[in-house]
Amino acid sequence: MKKRIFYIWLTLQLLFLGYIEYQLYFHEYKDTDLVFSLVELYLNFPSSLVVAFIGSILSEITDINQHYQEPYVKMAYVFFSWVLFIIMGYIQWFLFLPYIFNKINFKWSQRK
Repeated sequence: MKKRIFYIWLTLQLLFLGYIEYQLYFHEYKDTDLVFSLVELYLNFPSSLVVAFIGSILSEITDINQHYQEPYVKMAYVFFSWVLFIIMGYIQWFLFLPYIFNKINFKWSQRK
């Protein structure tokens, strides 16, 4: 069951990444990367705040804002952000949360 949920989650994430990259490459809508960031922030909250913090630090260090209007730079930035969101989402939803639930269930079973 856990693997099935993981594969569904990963498939949805890959489809969303493909849609965003398609929109960035072929249509170049102004706010596509913003929509991507907001959806990922909601899907992986609260661990996504760490990714947002890392992304803001990296954008300040690398000064990506000068070259951000080029489509390939946007696509690379979205892909890099997506990888970070996936890593943090996996840790949160499939490692940390089950660990917490197992601890709660173990303590609950010890009470009885």
